[in-house]
Amino acid sequence: MSTYGLQVFNADGSLGFTTSDRLTRILGVLTASASGSLVHPGLSQGTPFYFVNPSAINYPVANTQVQYPDISVSGNTLTWTVYTTGYVFQLIFGVY
Repeated sequence: MSTYGLQVFNADGSLGFTTSDRLTRILGVLTASASGSLVHPGLSQGTPFYFVNPSAINYPVANTQVQYPDISVSGNTLTWTVYTTGYVFQLIFGVY
């Protein structure tokens, strides 16, 4: 059987990347300051991932400890729970 697609090899000749590898797909970026949820049909089209962008964090008061939100995915619903009042964060989510 033939293999089609792109393959990239390392200097030692080992396979570094092939188009059959999983790549990430960013589905959305949201800014939130309170608990909430979002339904996105794309979340069921792969393995979901998410992260908080630390460079986009707005701390309520200088030198204040901030607890990152709890984030979970169930089916095509992304849910986050915020524990720090006045905390604005950016959440990036997608699938791979």
